[in-house]
Amino acid sequence: MMKLKMVLIMLIFSGCLRANDLVFKSGFENSFLIGGQVVGLTSDALVLELFSDSGYEEITLSAAGAFYFECAVNVGAAWRVVLKNLPDQPQQQTCFLTNHSGNSLPVGGVDDVNIICQNEAWDWDVMNWGQGGWN
Repeated sequence: MMKLKMVLIMLIFSGCLRANDLVFKSGFENSFLIGGQVVGLTSDALVLELFSDSGYEEITLSAAGAFYFECAVNVGAAWRVVLKNLPDQPQQQTCFLTNHSGNSLPVGGVDDVNIICQNEAWDWDVMNWGQGGWN
């Protein structure tokens, strides 16, 4: 009983229920995952953030390919994915998001968040501060 209480306390303080938690696996919530594809990523430290009514999660990607956030989002909830940091090692890359938000998560979740990265230096000095990186 004490272990169960500790697990529940840890879930409460984690900010969201994780998809691999027993509570989620047993169907306690009607929640699904957000994910997608990264194309062109050749540098390290692309950091993404997921914001939803279910919580907040941050992940770091270092290779092109599929990704998923572990934080399950409730069906019908608003959600959005943003770039927190752009990749910069061994070279700076500029990345752009598509299909990165929604007003109502559908049953089954989302797997079409697309991130396209290109080998371009950041241009923050021309007022494009939304790229997530500083030179």
